Amino acid sequence: MEAWVSRYDGPNHSSDEGRDIAVDLAGNVYVTGYTVSSSVFVPGGVFNDFLTIKYDGRTGQALWVARYNGPANDYDVARAIAVDLVGNVYVTGVSSDGNDEDLVTIRYDQYTGQEKWIARYNGAGNGEETATDIDVDLVGNVYVTGTTTNLSGNSDYLTLKYEPRRGRQVWAAVYNGPANALDLAWALAVDLAGNAYVTGASFSDTEGDFATIKYDGRTGQPRWVARYNGPANGYDAGWDIALDLAGNAYVTGFSPHTGQNMATLKYDGRTGQQLWLARYNGVANNVTARGVAVDLAGNAYVTGSSFNGTTDEIVTLKYDGRTGQERWLTRYLSPERTSSNDIAVDFYGNVYVTGYTVDSRSNNFDYLTLQYDQQSGQLGWQARYDGPASRSLEVAMAMTVDIYGNTYVTGFSPGPGTDLDVATVKYLREPSPCLTTTFSNLSSLAGQNDASPRLPVKAFPNPARDQTTLQFQRTSAASAQLLIYNARGSLVQTHNLGINTSEGVQTVQLSTADLPNGVYLCRLIQGKTTETIRIGVQK
Repeated sequence: MEAWVSRYDGPNHSSDEGRDIAVDLAGNVYVTGYTVSSSVFVPGGVFNDFLTIKYDGRTGQALWVARYNGPANDYDVARAIAVDLVGNVYVTGVSSDGNDEDLVTIRYDQYTGQEKWIARYNGAGNGEETATDIDVDLVGNVYVTGTTTNLSGNSDYLTLKYEPRRGRQVWAAVYNGPANALDLAWALAVDLAGNAYVTGASFSDTEGDFATIKYDGRTGQPRWVARYNGPANGYDAGWDIALDLAGNAYVTGFSPHTGQNMATLKYDGRTGQQLWLARYNGVANNVTARGVAVDLAGNAYVTGSSFNGTTDEIVTLKYDGRTGQERWLTRYLSPERTSSNDIAVDFYGNVYVTGYTVDSRSNNFDYLTLQYDQQSGQLGWQARYDGPASRSLEVAMAMTVDIYGNTYVTGFSPGPGTDLDVATVKYLREPSPCLTTTFSNLSSLAGQNDASPRLPVKAFPNPARDQTTLQFQRTSAASAQLLIYNARGSLVQTHNLGINTSEGVQTVQLSTADLPNGVYLCRLIQGKTTETIRIGVQK
């Protein structure tokens, strides 16, 4: 069910586009992309600015808008966004300095949208640097990946780590493949210990290969490099990466054989050993990979676009995390052309895919968002968004889900009398048979949706080492209970707080000394009201 739609039309009523989206633990939504900063055309000028917006997750109201115009007043485009456990906002992208393009990362104040720091990176080749992805670890360190130009004029993988308070660069890691040619990093993920995993495409004697690298989070040194050359010795490219709770890496991308195939690999997070490989060639041997996600049990879900002989269709597969065996395959059958751009899995195991659909007669584009049951692959619900303009060019670029299973999608959409606007949509989790999960403990958390009353609860420090303090508002004459779940949905702690006779702020000391590193769901129940907060443990 659609909860709200928020549109952003920049001051010049020109092209504005959402590229990435994130949600914090309080349910606030953050979108980044770009906006055109000038309506005056100058030959050779682009005049894009970073655009970052914070929305109230309940209402869709914009709480602040931040723009970044680089020193050259030229081409500035944000590509990715991340939010840490305490709500700090980090954006990365590309920014012109007048001569070439630099990789730029910005931290914004979560409450005001003010810039806390800006870090620009210009590589040794003094050429073009660009960012493609960003992630944060449990203590807020920031990791960015993209490409840098080397002294030979070719592109290499570039991965950077920044400390969160002032944006000091901790390390920079560059990967130049065996052919000393084109190397393009596309995606990044960070494990619970702060190690960074990067995948992309790297040229060798057999053209492009998947190249996946694990970097030591402290030093930036490669722990391992895993390359995959497909059976056709053609251009193989890793496109997206996801990690399970044990730090194993799942990579998907495209790999030719008989036509264009989608290849998905699992690597041992400790050694880089390939554990399994799954290939999918579709009904007409033409598939393009778009994304991968992993559930709490370590099963992998991939989505892409497949040509069926007549038109393109969205295809989504589930692979067994241990064996790589295909568990289900679902094709979104429609007379219209459809394509996916992103995939996500919520805490209950439900699978979400977003992209667009195109009417073959009118050539109008609409957002298309799909929800699938994790057990069967059955389509649970589908939602389209058609904007207000008579011409329709709605394309969903990115999505995320919150801890309640609500879905957020962003991209671009023409406005009435304007060019493209940023359009962000929230869909509520709908109780239905296809929202059933095999995680029995986690299913007990699914009793509340976004419409349930919630109480403000805070945790500090978060992440914690041996102890954290929970602060919340007690309601009068209501018993309170605190339940702690690990990331697999198992109940690990129970605290009965008794009945309170008066309202007021209460603090509870929560010991985390016996909890291993990881992310935990803390559920506070008072009478008929509940609040869930996520806490991290890092020792």
